[in-house]
Amino acid sequence: MDLVSQGHQLGADETLDMSTSTFHESWYKVAELQPQIHVSLKISRQKYRSKTWYVVQDPGNNQFFRVNQAAYQFIAYLDGKRSVDSAWNICYEEYGDDAPTQGEAITLLGQLYTSNLLQGDVPADTAGLLKRHRRRIKRETGAYVKGIMFARIPLFNPDHLLERWSFLFGPVFSRMGYILGLIIILSGLSFTFNNFDALARESQDSLSLSNLPLLYLMFAVTKLLHEFGHGFACKYYGLKTGTGGTVNTMGVALLLMTPVPYVDATSSWALKNKWMRVAVAGAGMYVELLFAAVAAILWSQTAPGDPLHVLSFNVMFISSVTTILFNGNPLLRYDAYYMLADALEIPNLSGRSKLHIKYLFRRWIFGIKQATSPVYDAMEGWLMSFYSTAAEVYKFVIFASIILLLSELSPVLGLFGLVFYAFSGFAVPLMKFLRYLLLSPELVRTRVRALTVSCLVFAVVAYLVAGIKMQDKVIVEGVIEPVNLKYVHVQSDGFVDFHLLKETDVTAKQTEIYKASNPELQLQVKEAEAELERLQVLIRAYSGVDPARKAIHQNSYKALEEKILVLRKEIRELKILAPDNGRFIPIQDYDLTGKFLSRGEKLGMIISPEDLIIRSVIDQNTVRIMDKASDKVDFRLRSRPEVTLTADVIARRDSGLSDLPSAALGYLGGGEIDVKSTEQGTETKEFFFEIVLKPVAYSSILKPGQIVAARFEMPEKTVFEMLQAFVNRLLLRRFRI
Repeated sequence: MDLVSQGHQLGADETLDMSTSTFHESWYKVAELQPQIHVSLKISRQKYRSKTWYVVQDPGNNQFFRVNQAAYQFIAYLDGKRSVDSAWNICYEEYGDDAPTQGEAITLLGQLYTSNLLQGDVPADTAGLLKRHRRRIKRETGAYVKGIMFARIPLFNPDHLLERWSFLFGPVFSRMGYILGLIIILSGLSFTFNNFDALARESQDSLSLSNLPLLYLMFAVTKLLHEFGHGFACKYYGLKTGTGGTVNTMGVALLLMTPVPYVDATSSWALKNKWMRVAVAGAGMYVELLFAAVAAILWSQTAPGDPLHVLSFNVMFISSVTTILFNGNPLLRYDAYYMLADALEIPNLSGRSKLHIKYLFRRWIFGIKQATSPVYDAMEGWLMSFYSTAAEVYKFVIFASIILLLSELSPVLGLFGLVFYAFSGFAVPLMKFLRYLLLSPELVRTRVRALTVSCLVFAVVAYLVAGIKMQDKVIVEGVIEPVNLKYVHVQSDGFVDFHLLKETDVTAKQTEIYKASNPELQLQVKEAEAELERLQVLIRAYSGVDPARKAIHQNSYKALEEKILVLRKEIRELKILAPDNGRFIPIQDYDLTGKFLSRGEKLGMIISPEDLIIRSVIDQNTVRIMDKASDKVDFRLRSRPEVTLTADVIARRDSGLSDLPSAALGYLGGGEIDVKSTEQGTETKEFFFEIVLKPVAYSSILKPGQIVAARFEMPEKTVFEMLQAFVNRLLLRRFRI
C-alpha cells in the first residue's frame, strides 16, 4: 500500500515507511473505533501504469492524498457504524496480500486523523498512538530539518489574481503558446552560442562579491516568475477541465535559510490527464527559459557595462544554473522529478524507490522473509532501482559542488558545509543503521545473519580501501612548443600571388613560401628611373657652366639612386624563400591569394618537428607531491585522446610563474588553472609551476600549440591514502588549511 500526502508546495510528498508484518501489537487500540471519513472530501479516480489510484481532496485546506485501490476500499468501509477491525477484515478477505497490513492501516488512520479528515470520538491513548505515527513519519522523512531550514511562510491567496489574469497569461500554456515559446527559446540559444566566448569571460566574475546583491535580486525576480508560471498553468488547465485549478497560497520559503517564493499548486493532482500534470510541474522552468531567452537577446545586443547588459547576464546565469542543476534534473525532488514521476506513472517515485532498495537489502541480504516490496511489476522495480542509485550519486555530486562553491566565497562557509554534510550524510545514517542492526524487532530471527553479513561487507570494503595498493597518478595539462622557432613575416606590402596553404617540409634558400606583387612599387621604380635620366641630362648641361647647380642635381641623383635601391629591395622581398630547413606551418588555414598584406604580418613558422617540448603546468597544491613522480610520462592530445605517447622529464622549474604559455590551459579556454578575466586569458590568479617534457619519439600528429594531458606515475597507494591526499589538496586549495 502506498499513501502520499500533498503539502503546500508543488509536488511535496511524504513517504510513509509501512510495516511489513500483517498484524500489529497496537491494533487493539484502534480495532473498536467507528470513525467516519469527513463528508466534505472529494475523491477522483486516476490510472497509473494500468492500476487504479484514488486522489482524495480536502477542500478545506486544499490537501491531497493519493491511495491505492485496497487503501481506498479500507477507508470507504469506515462509515461511522462499522469498526476499524471489521473494515480491515473485510478488506483483507477481499484483497488478500494486497490489502493494507494492520501497521499500514494504523499509519493511514494517523495520516487522516492528523489532517482532520476523520470524524468520531477517539480515546486519548489512541490519539496518542496516531500522533506518534505521524511524528515518526516526520522524523524519518526529515521534516524536523525542514522546520528549521525549509520553513514556509504563507503570505496571501493568489487565486483571485490568477483567475482574473488567466485569460491573458493562460494561453502561454496552450499548444500555440508552446510553439511560440519554443521559437523564442531557440532564438535565445542562437544568440548565446554566437557570443559564447564573451559569455565565458563574463561568467568568471558572476560570483564576485560586487555582483552577489544583483545576482540575488535577479534570482528573486526569476523565481517569482517561475512560481507564477506554476500558478497560471494550474489555473489554466483547471478551468479548461472543470477541476478549478485552485491556488490558495503564495508565500516565501526558506531554502537553506535563503528566502525564495513558493506557490501551492497542489490542485494539479486533480487533473486526470497526466500530460497536463507534467505541464504544470514544468511550467516554472518553461517561464524561466522564456525569460532567459529574452535576456540573452538583450544581452547580446547591448555593450558590456550597460545596466541592461548586466541585468540580462544575471538572468541568464540564474536560469541556466538553477534549471540544469536543480529544477531541470529529475534526480532531485524539484520540478523535473514530478514531471518524470507523472510521465512514468509511478506515484511517489523517490520515496518508493528508497523503500524498494531497503526491501532488496532486507529480503535478500538480511533474509527477512516477511519483507514486502513496494513495486507492482518487474519493470517498475528496475526503474526504481536505477533511479534511487542515480539520485543518491547525483545528490553527493551536487552537495560536493555546493561545498566547493561556498569555499570559493568563504573558507568558513565551505568548512561548515563540509562538516554539516559529513554529519548528516554519513554519521547520522551510520548511527541509524547500527541502531537498526542491534535493536530492530524486525531482525529478531535473522539478527546473527544481518550482523555477520554487515561485518563481512565492512571487512571487505575496509580491505579494498586500506589493504590493497594501486598505482597512483597525477594528470596535468600542458602545451606543445618547439625548441627552435622562426616566424616568417611579410617583408613588403603587396597583393598575394602565391603562398603555402599546408604544412610543408622546406629547404633553406630554395623552397618558395610566399610571392606577391605591388604595381605601385613598379610604377615608382619606373618614375624614379625616368627622373634619374632627367637628372643625368641636367648634370651634363651644367658641367663647367654652373658648378653650384651641378652639385645640387648630383645630390638629388644620389638620393634617387638610393630610393631606387630601396624600391627594388622591396620588390625582391615580395618573394620569400624558406630561411631555414624544417617544417613550415602556416598561420592561416585559408587561401589568401589576391588579398593585400602589409609588412610585418605573420605568414607562419618554421620548426624542427623532431625538436618539440611540452610545457606542463601545475598548481601550487599539486606541486608539493610532484617530487615523487616518475621521470617517464604518458600523454595524450586533447584533440586525439585515443592515442597515447611517451615523454621524458627534462626540466623542473620550481620558481612560480603567473603567465600561462597558452590561454587554452586556463579556465576560459577549458583548462584547469584559474585565470583573471583579461583579454588574453593567460594571467593566473595564483602562481603555478612548470615541468618540461620531451617526447621520446617523433610523431606526425604532434603540432605546436596542441594541448596535452600528461599522466605522471606516483608511488603505489591504497584507496584510503589517495582519498586522504585528495582531501589534503582540497583543503589547501579551497580552505587554505
